[in-house]
Amino acid sequence: MLGRATLIIVIGLVGVAASEAVELNPGDMVLLDRLTWGINASSAAHLQAVGSERWLQEQLHPAPNAALPDAARKQIDAMPDVHKFPFDIAVSFDQQAKSANQVADPDQRRAAQQVFQQAMNDRAKQAAARSILHALYAPDQLRERMTWFWFNHFNVHQYKANIRILVGDYEDHAIRPHALGKFRDLLLATLHHPAMLRYLDNADNAVGHLNENYAREIMELHTMGVDDRQAALIKNMYAKSELASSVSEGFRVRDDVYKSISEEMTAANRGAVSPRGFELSARRIGRLMREQFNLGFVDVGGWDTHVNQGAATGYLADRLGELGRALAGFSEEIGPAGWRDTVVVVISEFGRTFRENGDRGTDHGHGSVYWVMGGGINGGRILGEQVKVDQANLFQNRDYPVLT
Repeated sequence: MLGRATLIIVIGLVGVAASEAVELNPGDMVLLDRLTWGINASSAAHLQAVGSERWLQEQLHPAPNAALPDAARKQIDAMPDVHKFPFDIAVSFDQQAKSANQVADPDQRRAAQQVFQQAMNDRAKQAAARSILHALYAPDQLRERMTWFWFNHFNVHQYKANIRILVGDYEDHAIRPHALGKFRDLLLATLHHPAMLRYLDNADNAVGHLNENYAREIMELHTMGVDDRQAALIKNMYAKSELASSVSEGFRVRDDVYKSISEEMTAANRGAVSPRGFELSARRIGRLMREQFNLGFVDVGGWDTHVNQGAATGYLADRLGELGRALAGFSEEIGPAGWRDTVVVVISEFGRTFRENGDRGTDHGHGSVYWVMGGGINGGRILGEQVKVDQANLFQNRDYPVLT
């Protein structure tokens, strides 16, 4: 049976030693533990003084710039670049990189490049230190918890390009101010920040050369896929081109397959999804193309392996097995005669990085492969330029390079 609990806290706050016994009931202890980065003497005493309801309102509606203790603020203010604009930081580091690369002597150039890399690493460490100081000592603890949550949702990989020098500003000015606000404001702030522009390659956009990485990621995270309205927009894009009839035919194949699968799942097992998954779609496409269509396309989800990707076994291996069974099923359904005149192209909409991230997965990358198969294909070969996968050939030291 739970009665009252006594929590004894002895903690040294920034520059201030505190040692006091604070008596909290179990509910208040849970509240502090869930909505803060940990119970300490000051937070326990404040909650006891104002009561849980007022404390919760203070956390939900904090001051725009809740003050850190002076000692913590001084540590942050002493960090280089903390009060500079991201553009100025990037220009300064670009100039340092250019100077290092122009050193004539190879050994001296290597040393200058190492100094440049270390300076970027230092900025990343300082960004992490700022996060920890805020987590430990900010009075608006709920905002700090939500800052961490949204920072993981709108994640950027700090070792891509020069993101190390921008990640601190990204958290301070794109994430934290909007962590308890409107989602639209948060989304726009992350969209326009240089760290996200660089991470998902929006910085590479140019007239006639659009990069879709960011748009695709937002669609995957926050929509349920291509609906009828979006399909109509895509068809309108090609309406006046020679591909108009092919695009319309492709959507008809998709719609027919989805309709037939939906009807079957509704009739069988009260709407439960078939365990055959994509194999069922592929077999239906095979039958439709055998009987009446010449072109079809289908998108297959489940390939975003940012976390726990696995190797010979695991999440990715399971998805590849399902893909292989689906392609084999398509070949069976279209039949030997149809297979002889059919070409299947499997395309990944984005590559994966070579280097593993901190969550035992891989992030979006550049280089990838196409799989081409069919009865008339002379297969069993790898075509295109090949390079050794080592540090010298990796793009931005983490990515398969684009070769063709």
